[in-house]
Amino acid sequence: SEEGDITLVIGDDASLRVEDGSVSAETEYTVDKKTKVLTIHVRDEGILEQAEASEGDASEGEIRDLLGSVEGTYDYNIEGSTLTLTEREYGSQMVFEKE
Repeated sequence: SEEGDITLVIGDDASLRVEDGSVSAETEYTVDKKTKVLTIHVRDEGILEQAEASEGDASEGEIRDLLGSVEGTYDYNIEGSTLTLTEREYGSQMVFEKE
């Protein structure tokens, strides 16, 4: 993101990795290209599985906080190498530059 604190790695298989420099976690997303809506889904089971698999590197709370910071439904816009996510309910934005 422009603030440099969150990185999104969007996979072709509806998987999404979120990183903040100290914690990395995976979750799922759906995208509707027709309406340009991206929804990031977070499952409690996935959080628990990742916390256990990290063997102490990341706590359940750290993973939950990281994924919670991006969970939601967004209108998206792509211009050149810039992805802008606009939260549908409150209008807050996150801007990401492609690396």
